[in-house]
Amino acid sequence: MKTKFLIWIFLISLFTSLCNAQIFAKQDNPQKLSLSNIPRNSVLNEDLLIFSYQRIMSQTDSFGFTFKAGIMIFDPFLWVADFGIITGHSKHYFEAAIGGIAEPAFGDFAMITIRANYRYQAEKGFVFKVGPFAGPPDNFIIPLVSIGYAF
Repeated sequence: MKTKFLIWIFLISLFTSLCNAQIFAKQDNPQKLSLSNIPRNSVLNEDLLIFSYQRIMSQTDSFGFTFKAGIMIFDPFLWVADFGIITGHSKHYFEAAIGGIAEPAFGDFAMITIRANYRYQAEKGFVFKVGPFAGPPDNFIIPLVSIGYAF
């Protein structure tokens, strides 16, 4: 009788220690980043001329929409806004957007812009974006490099 009791105690303690080991193993594995659980707000400095705020509106774990608004420091400043898509997972994303630049003094719509970016977003909030930025009056294409913080 005493040996059966000791065997049961041994089996119960073994079972609970295995369960605890599985729980701790799950906590040690970091959760995979997706659009659903990354910081969705970011402030960016693009090519030292554009200061903007961007919001990600995730639809699934790997697809969502973006909205960006900001100012461009140029004669004295211009309004910048765009709407686009974002796709990807982990820390690596692709963005494409269409937007515009407007002059606040006259309220005139200056030009339509198109961009396609690679976006790296670290877990701690660092954001790095690089890609072409295009606009029609002279069909210009310039490289766009952005550094920012997501929160």
